[in-house]
Amino acid sequence: TNVARTFGIRVGLGVLLLDALKGALAITMAYHLLPHQGAWVSLAGVAAMLGHVFSPFMKFRGGKGIATGLGVLIALFWPAAAIASLGFALVVFLFRIVSLASFAAMVAALVSFWLFGQTTDFWFFGVPAVMLAFWAHRSNWRRLLQGQEPRFGR
Repeated sequence: TNVARTFGIRVGLGVLLLDALKGALAITMAYHLLPHQGAWVSLAGVAAMLGHVFSPFMKFRGGKGIATGLGVLIALFWPAAAIASLGFALVVFLFRIVSLASFAAMVAALVSFWLFGQTTDFWFFGVPAVMLAFWAHRSNWRRLLQGQEPRFGR
């Protein structure tokens, strides 16, 4: 969102795509390096998100990890990515607040794991990812509570 606000929607979409590819690549590599090790594959997704949020290339101050998490979900269990994306779109449509939509998307992914009866391996990504997303958005939560969180398109 910050890149799109600063440099325009095209650059923002490009960054979103690259961040999502980073997450998907982490899962794809883990699948090949750790076959039949679902929990470790899921934890590779958490590692990708952590690497994004605490990027050593940016003095350990990176992004919020949501696009990277989307890429992880696409590679790990695409129905969860679809449900998360729908949840994101719905919250943006209703409230026009991207940070709230980002967190709603992560929670929607967790709910989809439960609805589809996924193994505990998926929860090794889902629960830490939601916790990290909540933590990464802590300044957004403060602004939301104060009624100062910027709305999308304004």
